[in-house]
Amino acid sequence: MIGKEILSKKFISLSEIKTIVSERKKEKDLKYEQDQSLKYTKEFAKITDVKAKKLIEDLMKINGMTERLSVKIADIVPEEIEIMQLLPLKEENVSDETLKEALETVKKYVK
Repeated sequence: MIGKEILSKKFISLSEIKTIVSERKKEKDLKYEQDQSLKYTKEFAKITDVKAKKLIEDLMKINGMTERLSVKIADIVPEEIEIMQLLPLKEENVSDETLKEALETVKKYVK
């Protein structure tokens, strides 16, 4: 059975998903779920794949930042601290200073 065993897990941004599914569309027709994913990513991915990867890389350099949170920030590209404060999970324990630093990093990519 295809997809029976998970070999690895990795968080990826909407922009990366958009690129992957777009490449697959060039090769063959997409299944319904893949087509819906492509439509969703085209509508909601706010920055390019390259910018998202660089943003995630820069966010990961911030002390206290998790990979999951970095990817979520790259997906949403928040411009206000109030939105940033809604993103961390309780168990992530991210400080307000870390979120402020992350917001400043995000602002460099929104220009």
